[in-house]
Amino acid sequence: MNRALTTLAACAAVHRNTPVGASLETALIAAVIADQHPIPEMEAVRLAEKDRWDDRVRVASRCARLLIDEAHLELQAVTA
Repeated sequence: MNRALTTLAACAAVHRNTPVGASLETALIAAVIADQHPIPEMEAVRLAEKDRWDDRVRVASRCARLLIDEAHLELQAVTA
């Protein structure tokens, strides 16, 4: 995974369970879609925001969740 995606995941982990965190998670899902599929970035954003049942979104959501969970574990280790 590239550093931009893992950094976005880290931001989402820091703001977990807040409206900001939810927005960052959607941004991460859009970024994963754009990274994995040859579609325009704005289409990836639209998919992430509006089409949760699209297979590309479902896969990207799982990937984003794993990235955020990993970042959250790292955050806990640093703050422990």
